[in-house]
Parts: sequence; structure tokens; C-alpha cells
Amino acid sequence: MAERTPLEVVVAGGGVAAAELMLALHALAGRRVRMTLVAPNDTLDIRALHALASVTGKTPPQPALQPIAVRSHARIEHTTLRRVLPGERLAELADGRRIGYDALVLATGARRVAAYGEGVVTLGEDSEGDAISRVIGELHAGRVHSAAFVVPPGVAWTLPLYELALLTAQRTAATAPRLTLVTPEQAPLAIFGQQAARATAGLLARAGIELQLGTYASVDAPGWIALRPHEHVLEADHIVALAHTAGRAPEGVPADAEGFVAVDDHGRVREAEAIYAVGDVTTFPVKQGGLACQLADVVATRLAAAAGADVEPRTFRPVLRGQLLAGARTLHLDSPIAGGSGGGMANVSSIWRPSHKVDALYLSQMLEDEPGFAIPPVGVDVAIRLASPSELEREPLALDPYSPLLDHGRVAR
Repeated sequence: MAERTPLEVVVAGGGVAAAELMLALHALAGRRVRMTLVAPNDTLDIRALHALASVTGKTPPQPALQPIAVRSHARIEHTTLRRVLPGERLAELADGRRIGYDALVLATGARRVAAYGEGVVTLGEDSEGDAISRVIGELHAGRVHSAAFVVPPGVAWTLPLYELALLTAQRTAATAPRLTLVTPEQAPLAIFGQQAARATAGLLARAGIELQLGTYASVDAPGWIALRPHEHVLEADHIVALAHTAGRAPEGVPADAEGFVAVDDHGRVREAEAIYAVGDVTTFPVKQGGLACQLADVVATRLAAAAGADVEPRTFRPVLRGQLLAGARTLHLDSPIAGGSGGGMANVSSIWRPSHKVDALYLSQMLEDEPGFAIPPVGVDVAIRLASPSELEREPLALDPYSPLLDHGRVAR
């Protein structure tokens, strides 16, 4: 019997979703697949560690992509994907070369762009640099006396800003600046449910951080924040806001007006044969590394099965997990994201693992052996774990992060 030709898989992108996809697919299918990674970067940027790095002033560890590719038996093209020719199953690179594929996986992520203009430092912006570290340094030295942390309207993944505010409060305890967190959410970290909201509110209160809920902020002048619908103004020496995102769909791939790609619950791009998408480039509203890796694992099962491996293809059933670093305290929270039973639990602990800041089945395990990931620089962890709700079985991609949660995890309709 003739040996089966390996499935040619092209993976576009150099982030955690691409790394997880390669590791998972090789683990499931081995030599049944032949992978090519198209990525302009040499190292893996763990965005989940950015807030902590801003407080410590230390660059977060960035593992090299080459060992991940070697472990996955993938070759790397250090360039970008310019466009896709779906009818011919060709991927055109930035230098004009074209490579064929049996399956193409888009993991190109999203661009982080500032939600506000002059006078606002953006957490998560592609060009954030050391601006946040300078803000914290001035607060710590007592040269300025207040800062506001702002969630812009339409941003679903808010945990990094809570983390930055809490770590800033710990770092600046000696000078005790006025710190305020402004968010459209009806409860702190509302996407995680009531138990997480109460626990997070307690952390903020103990840290002395003022909380403005249900508030939409606009910055009309540096240092002045208009709060709506309250119709009053908050003054702050520094303003730090989360970034908005813009998609990075390549030419030739169906996308919405903002550059995001719609996928089904198998990760397949709608209206495009043999093309998949994972992570922030998709229209899934919560842009978070752990969810990106979960969808990458789903796509890996689909491709492994297509390559002839004895693998049961899975369906995307998102489970939102996060670690909220908050100084000297650790809260482990467990709550269903929607539906299910019970109101969740909150437990105190003091252990966290940098390798699991991105909750990835294969990548986290590999990172445990990487320098800088073995010992946490801060002995604190809030791990928030959510059960996969039965209510998401039919429409898992219809998650509304702003749905108000009621008792027992029920979602108001």
C-alpha cells in the first residue's frame, strides 16, 4: 500500500496561537503533516506578561520561535503573508513567492491601536515601549499624585488593566497616589461572573483603588476624563487605557470592515475552503491568548484527522481562564461563564506559574523548561477558571461579554 502524502499545512503568524497550533498538530499527527510557519518575528511575545513587566521594569522572557518550530518539525519563512489565492490554494509571501497548501491557518493576530489621543498611555499598543514604566516610576517617586486606568467602550478582555492597577497600587504604596479604574462593565471583571466580581472588588478596595463602573470615558484634553452617563469630569496626572484592536486578515480572505475573520466552531473560515483562523484575527469578541490557544487545539484535531491520524475532531467550547496578579494576595476563582449551576468559588493561595499565564495545553508545558518561566518574579496569582457551559453547545461563538450575569450563572435575556 502506497504511503500517504503528508498534509501540507501553512501557518501564518508568530504569536502564541501559531505556536500552540504547531505543537498540538505535531503531537497529534506527527509525520502525517508537513508544516511551514510564515512569521516575521524571531521570538514569541507573551502579551499576558506585559503588565507585570511594566511594574518590574524587566523585559518579559521571549522564547525563540526556532526551537518551537524544530520541536514541531516545521520550517520557518521569516516574512509575512501578503495575500491568499484560495482557488489555487496558494499563499503569496511579502517577497512575491508563492507556496502551496492543503490547509492554511491564519494566526496573524490583531493590531493594537490607541483608543484615545494625546496624553493617554496605551496598555497593549504595539508601540507602548517604556511609557507605562515611566508612569509608575513617577507615581512611586511622588512626582505625580494620581492616575486613572480606563477601559474604552467595546473592549471585552479587561483583566490586564485590573492587573496593572493592582500592581501599581502595590508598587506605589509608600506615596499612596489616588488611583481610579474606569470601566463600562457593570461589575469588575464581569465576564467571569459574580464570585470573581466580588473578589476583584475586594482586592481593589484593599488596594485603595476607586472604581467607576458603568462608565464610558472620553479624553478631551490631557489629564481630563469626561465620564458618561454621570456627566462629570475626573482629573488625573496620568491616564492609562487599554488598546482597541484591528484585524489583520490578508488580502483574499473574507473579512469584516475591521479586518477580522468569521469562523465556525471548528475554526474554519466561512466562505473559504481549506482556510482556518485562530486567535485575535477572528471575530470572537474576547481577544485573549488562552482562548486563542484553545481554538488552535480544535483546529489541530481537525487537521490531524484530515491527515489520517486516529484523532477525534473537536468543537470549540471556550473556557475563559486567567491569572490576575495582585500584589501579596492570590485568589483562585472558579465560576461558569454562562449557565450551569452554582455561583463559583474563591480560594486564597500564593502560587502562580509564568508558563501558565497563557493557558495553553502544549505551549505552557514547553515553556516550563524555558529560562525566566520557572520562578515567578512576584509571589502572587489569581487564577480564574470557568466551566464550559452547556448553553454554549449550539452557539459557542455567540458569547456576549457584556451580558449581565444573574445568580446561579444564569444569563439575562
